[in-house]
Amino acid sequence: VMSGAKVSYSGSSNPTTGKPGAAVVFTTSSTVSEVEAYYRRDLAAKGWQVNESASVMGSTVLSATKGERTAAFYIAGGEGMTSVTIGIEGKQ
Repeated sequence: VMSGAKVSYSGSSNPTTGKPGAAVVFTTSSTVSEVEAYYRRDLAAKGWQVNESASVMGSTVLSATKGERTAAFYIAGGEGMTSVTIGIEGKQ
């Protein structure tokens, strides 16, 4: 999680699929583009491969893989804050 972020939710495992994983939701005063740039750098530095990204109506979605793990990032701006949802899933 980015420095200065305010975490509003965190949890582990995926009750829908039963696969091990984790999720976190937080807000930050950084812009959507700053958050995207931060995670692109951070993921690459930690050996993750950013596979896809899409920007729609001020929001950005990123997906990344590392080994048998996948991560998804939903980054949405609004009202002076940016909301970030991150989900990571591993192989069962």
